[in-house]
Amino acid sequence: MRGANLSGADLEEADLRGADLMEANLSYTNLSGSDISRANITGINHHKWNIKQVECTHVIWDDKLFNYSKCNEFEKSFAEIKNTVEMLLDMPFSDLTYYTGLIIEQAINRKYGEGSLRLKGQSAISGHTTKVEFISFSASDVFSQIKNTLSGLQNQLKPVIKKTKSKSEHQNSFGLNSQIDIPFSLGSLVTRPKDLERVLIKRYAQCHPLLQNIVYTILLHVQ
Repeated sequence: MRGANLSGADLEEADLRGADLMEANLSYTNLSGSDISRANITGINHHKWNIKQVECTHVIWDDKLFNYSKCNEFEKSFAEIKNTVEMLLDMPFSDLTYYTGLIIEQAINRKYGEGSLRLKGQSAISGHTTKVEFISFSASDVFSQIKNTLSGLQNQLKPVIKKTKSKSEHQNSFGLNSQIDIPFSLGSLVTRPKDLERVLIKRYAQCHPLLQNIVYTILLHVQ
């Protein structure tokens, strides 16, 4: 069923346990009363889907395992209205801002539980500012705590970034080196997110000075 167009299909009370629904079109699909435990729902289109009374113990989404121990927990988590939160980083759009987003995601998930926050993407606001967007499926009370944490973190990062950039001896017009050697690969970050902190600590001295200060500030603020 991977990549299948199931838009508008009536799958009420269907047995979809362990189904590979990756990148399937489930818009307007009726899944009420179905069982999708262990299903892979990475990249699905779930616009206006009906998931009332869906049974689900856990699903795979974006290579991560999400567990649900309470009744209707999946339904609440994947409701149509999602919680999004944005952060503005005073850095140009680059790998550095992307890695910063991943580090923030990992730190928040360590504090509030795996799957509490996911990096959705980043976009350039200007040549010097990048907007990093996160998505959360946490309950409203937990999401409020996450928003407050990220708001405080953004304020903590501003002077750190400014101070580090001002001390750099190799600034270009954007305030950063045109090429920054990242001591770990994109693949390892995505597939093994739990190793991120270990790798950062092990190779901390090899990081760009700005990334060093960012990591330190994030781990100090989010604990």
